[in-house]
Amino acid sequence: MKIRNFTVRIFVIVLFLGNHHFLVAQIRGCIDPSASNFNDKATINDGSCLYKSVTLNPIAYFSTSKQSEELIEMSGLEKRDSLWYTHNDNPSDVFFEIGIEGDSIKVNRKIIVKGLDVVDWEEIASDSDYFYLGDFGNNANGARGDLKIVKVRKAFQSGILNDSLLVAEILNFSYEDQIDYTPLSSNKTNFDCEAMIVTDDSIYLFTKQWQSLNTVVYRLAKSGSDQIARKLTAIKIDGLVTGAKLSPDKKKLALIGYSNMLQPFITCIYGFQQTEFQLGCIRKLNLNMPFFQMEGICWENDSIVSVVNEKFANTFIQTNSSLQQYDLGFCWEKLANNQLGIGKFEGMNLKLQISPNPIRHNETLKLIFMGANRCLPINEEIFVTNMKGQKLMTIQVTSDRFELNQLVPGDYAIGNQKVGFIMVSVI
Repeated sequence: MKIRNFTVRIFVIVLFLGNHHFLVAQIRGCIDPSASNFNDKATINDGSCLYKSVTLNPIAYFSTSKQSEELIEMSGLEKRDSLWYTHNDNPSDVFFEIGIEGDSIKVNRKIIVKGLDVVDWEEIASDSDYFYLGDFGNNANGARGDLKIVKVRKAFQSGILNDSLLVAEILNFSYEDQIDYTPLSSNKTNFDCEAMIVTDDSIYLFTKQWQSLNTVVYRLAKSGSDQIARKLTAIKIDGLVTGAKLSPDKKKLALIGYSNMLQPFITCIYGFQQTEFQLGCIRKLNLNMPFFQMEGICWENDSIVSVVNEKFANTFIQTNSSLQQYDLGFCWEKLANNQLGIGKFEGMNLKLQISPNPIRHNETLKLIFMGANRCLPINEEIFVTNMKGQKLMTIQVTSDRFELNQLVPGDYAIGNQKVGFIMVSVI
């Protein structure tokens, strides 16, 4: 009986400490010192940042040669080690492993996907186990009823991707808000798509809206047929989005695209929480490569991106396919180094979440900070105590999530006075 009452007292104290912190008022606004409307009193980003126009020159440029002349419609781009993977956007059952030789693109191999049947292949993404091929181009008349993402299982021999891969699953989908499928003239629909990213548990689509020149973000599960793509939010772009990638540290989203006059751009989004991209710092950067039809993008590291373009030709202008690189690190430099912002971050409304709970003793416990600005540093001491109030462990957390797998079966309180305490049962 005494032990039970002590447990109740601990729980009441935990609730008080956890809830007391959230009385701190928050101010929404632009938190980026690089923006023209920076609000030095804001503690929560709200997607309102405005920036002066910037035009970037490539820091590297590699063109196609006779050896790679079949890469005329490069539409997606992935990276593994020193090799890229790309594909054309026509019906095909292959994608290409490419590298760099001198100042030219070199095709190393063709990777065949057995049983692949695509109509308008516009994007490639990946996680540790699969490639995701986006057969969802829909610009012909906006009325496709066979939109899909093809999951291809990765297979390696001695660390080298096999020459032949197999289709693992086909994810058919439709947009939840597309009701009318009446065919339109070409390049008129708002339900075209050429861009997606893959996270731990979801697929996110970024549409290419020919009418509004913005993008709408939809979510799909990573497995399952006949899905409904759920509409999450819209992002103002003022251009046609053709590719998307998250940075290796998951803190920045890069969207590649071009205007209806073929002025290419990269829209870099940072300072967002979780996948609320519309509430980040949304910065559009023009590329000094007019009439380049940019189609695919990937990250080389947390600052530099590579992009590819399709060959474009008309009566007066011709641009060949190429791979280019741009350094975006200057975008978030002031925000990351802003001491005032870091000071305010210490008073932000952080909330600790723990998953799963209860947890088996051989599982990994994830500590997640909700409300963390992912461009600013975290430096939190989290304590683990038993039900007698004895401190068992001190954890130094330096990111918005931390994995812990050192607890034996029992009941614990995890947290601190700032972020609150959570009761955890290890079984």
